[in-house]
Formats: sequence, structure tokens, C-alpha cells
Amino acid sequence: SAVAGILHNLGVHMGNNFQEPNEQNPKGYFEDPEFVAVNLEIYKASIVKYADEFSKNSEWFEAKKKFNYLCESRAIAMASEDSCGRPTKWGFKDPKFCLTAKHVELPSETKIIWIHRNVTHTALSIIKAIGDLSGSDAHLDKWEKFVDHYRNETEKYLNNMSLDSMDINFDTLMKYPR
Repeated sequence: SAVAGILHNLGVHMGNNFQEPNEQNPKGYFEDPEFVAVNLEIYKASIVKYADEFSKNSEWFEAKKKFNYLCESRAIAMASEDSCGRPTKWGFKDPKFCLTAKHVELPSETKIIWIHRNVTHTALSIIKAIGDLSGSDAHLDKWEKFVDHYRNETEKYLNNMSLDSMDINFDTLMKYPR
């Protein structure tokens, strides 16, 4: 959210509506609700087990089609130039993108800024966001393994794509913002 807010304030179009700031994130989230919703659809379609494979593929295909449509429509809307004659930039922030990125095709000019925190801090954040957990769901090591798995998946994805990317550790960013 900190980097998305910085990009937004530097003129990168991050969306038109954002979740309101709250106690957990007093400066705001800068998450475009359209991208958040379609990434959730892709996530659900890719993890749910269906007896009928066609049904799974159909929902997955539709969610991916919505994602591509959002990218295309955003690119068209941002095709103008800014006051200095530079192309207008757009972006989106979604905490689930590390779960869904491998399921979509991104435009070749995409630049990915991957911000991540310490595995334990991320796991604690997930536990706090979910709330009332019990049994094995309440164990920190389960969520650390979950975070570590998707961090590895994201690293593999970024290594296999020919997209420009920047890997930033959140704690390092806070210590050395320049």
C-alpha cells in the first residue's frame, strides 16, 4: 500500500475508487476494486475442485477474460500523454496477485514491482486479517508455509517471464526509502 500510494501520488493511475483508510492502514490501500474482484475470481476458479472439468475451465476462462479486458480498457483509457508529453502510466495493487499472476497474460510492457515482507510478519498479518481462527488454522507455521510457497511461486513466475520487475523488501524500503 505504501508503494501503491507513492506511485498514485506520482501520477500513476491506480484506479478510481479505493478502500477507505482504516486503523490497520491509515493512509489507505490504493487497491482498485475491479482488479481485486477479478483476481479473486481467478483465485477461486484456480483452486476449487470441480467434478466437471469443463465447468472449471469455463469459470477460469471467463475470469481471465475479465482480467485481460480490464488491462486493455485501462491501457486505452490511459493512452493519452501527461502535461510533459510522456505516456500516462497505470497500475494496480492486489495482495492476491502472487496467487493469480501465473494464470494470466500480462502486456509485454508490464513492469512489476513486487513488495514483500518477512514471512513471519506476512503470516501474522494474514492471521490478523482473517480473525477468529482455531485448531490447525491458528498455527503460525501453517501460514508461514503458505506465504513461503507463494513467495517461491512468485519468484519462479518473475524469473520465467520476460517482464521488467523490481523486487523490494518492505523492511529495507522503510529503512532506506531512496
